[in-house]
Amino acid sequence: MSSRNCDDSTPGVCHGGRPDLTLGLEDYVLILIPAACLLFMAPVRLRRIWGRSRKVVTPTALWWAKTVSLQHFITLQRCHSIMLLE
Repeated sequence: MSSRNCDDSTPGVCHGGRPDLTLGLEDYVLILIPAACLLFMAPVRLRRIWGRSRKVVTPTALWWAKTVSLQHFITLQRCHSIMLLE
């Protein structure tokens, strides 16, 4: 945003006719830097996980029950959010 388009009618964005840089700083510090760190660390973590052997070879009945319950819960949440949007 340039200073000529900035007026005091939008609080938090402009201060005294100049753009407020703290919002941009918040975006960089609180969003972009952690996201970049996660993206750079993800391949290392994935390589480490894929290199290990599996602890559980066959799924148990409890695993199946949890999986089916989770799928039903996700489906119900999606239906609920769709109904709220209409």
